[in-house]
Amino acid sequence: MEYIISVGIDIGTSTTQMIVSKLGIENVTGFGSVPRMEIVSKQILYRSGIHFTPLRKSLEDNRMEEIDGEKVADILKKEYKKAGIMPSDVGAGAVIITGESSRKRNARKLVEDVSRVCGDFVVSVAGPDLESVLAAKGAGADRLSAETGLRVMNLDIGGGTTNIAVFDQGKLVDTACLDLGGRLIRVDKEQKITYISSRVEPYLPETGEISIGQILTTDHAKAITKCMTSYLAESIGLVLPSKDLEKIYTNHGLQDKKRPDIILCSGGVADCMIHSELSDFAYGDLGVLLGRSLFDSGICTKQYLYDTRETMRATVIGAGNFTMEVSGSTIQYQNCNFPFKNIPVLRIVLEGQEDILNLSQRITRQVKEFWQDGLEQRLFALSMSGLSCPNFREIEETADEIRHAIKELSYEGPIILVLETDMAKALGQALRRRFGHERSFLCMDGISSQTGDFIDIGEPIGQGSAVPIVVKTLIFNS
Repeated sequence: MEYIISVGIDIGTSTTQMIVSKLGIENVTGFGSVPRMEIVSKQILYRSGIHFTPLRKSLEDNRMEEIDGEKVADILKKEYKKAGIMPSDVGAGAVIITGESSRKRNARKLVEDVSRVCGDFVVSVAGPDLESVLAAKGAGADRLSAETGLRVMNLDIGGGTTNIAVFDQGKLVDTACLDLGGRLIRVDKEQKITYISSRVEPYLPETGEISIGQILTTDHAKAITKCMTSYLAESIGLVLPSKDLEKIYTNHGLQDKKRPDIILCSGGVADCMIHSELSDFAYGDLGVLLGRSLFDSGICTKQYLYDTRETMRATVIGAGNFTMEVSGSTIQYQNCNFPFKNIPVLRIVLEGQEDILNLSQRITRQVKEFWQDGLEQRLFALSMSGLSCPNFREIEETADEIRHAIKELSYEGPIILVLETDMAKALGQALRRRFGHERSFLCMDGISSQTGDFIDIGEPIGQGSAVPIVVKTLIFNS
């Protein structure tokens, strides 16, 4: 078995934390079969302390807040030292920026900078749908659904957002994200309001306006958190939706309001739900009161609620243990400078013989539409479902079409092909016959991705028979 050290880092609205895991990768096929590498074990080696996410006034606009990148980097360097690892030891993992933090002015640059500090293949990810899935997997929702065959919903309730993911019989069926969290309003020790997020606006018409410097009474705060709880119940289908529900969507709501069989709660607010001894404003925000409101609501009845294995650390565990996949083992590559990071994906239809005929034209047209100002030195990957049981002629014709498109585009970068079906090695060999041994290319299979995705590809594993890959969406909320 081969082992990879993986790091998960979550830079959230309220807290920043890290875990270190050891992932076991092994060939799961028998002797004489085509090897297939899979992640067969996950062991958490180290859990960091939980740090408040450091903020500072924006250098461009003193009224705006941004994440203090230098302090975040200092936190992570100290945690790496405590964990006994160096960036060079890390072979996988993710830095994920979540909730209100993803709306900060310097969010994109921060995540990219931090991922470079933490290791060559610690990737930067953001986006509410991906965050929903990672938190749910970290909380064990997928596993619970697979074991019970039931519809399991995870609510990851943090400082700025509530991420929702639904699994049915172990399969992801829906995601959503709401502007609902415990840190949309912050107060000092005298309960004077020091921060108000614009995302709290939908809750104020029913509860009364607020302003910076105003004393936030406990009764007023309870009214706001009760309103949040009502919206959450509407959003997950427990009660009929109001006309204003869409105002709290970060990106979109659930497509199917079918009631879940089991509800899990994770995130910082979920942690407050189980600590009844906390004072009302223990963390200088609405988190404790929101947790109590949720616990007393119909969302948390015995009919639905199930004890969650992880609350505060669900997202960071998801980032550390569930971002990476392993490609199929019939890959072909040459002259590749691994790792590849943040490669945009373009999806091209290739499912049957008829799709080969104009493949070159479709590749050329889509690339030019994607980059209207020219390719320059940009890299990209072509994603295709691939042919089922292709014959020699179909492989050769597909390679010819790809060669023609590359020539038409005057593209000199590495050719990266992401296929779902088992044809990467044969297609790679056909490309080598056309481009020679000098051209850089990578053909891999067993991976599904779509236009708009980004991929990160790590150093080959399993004696070069597979590569670790992350398919991700880089979306920073605005």
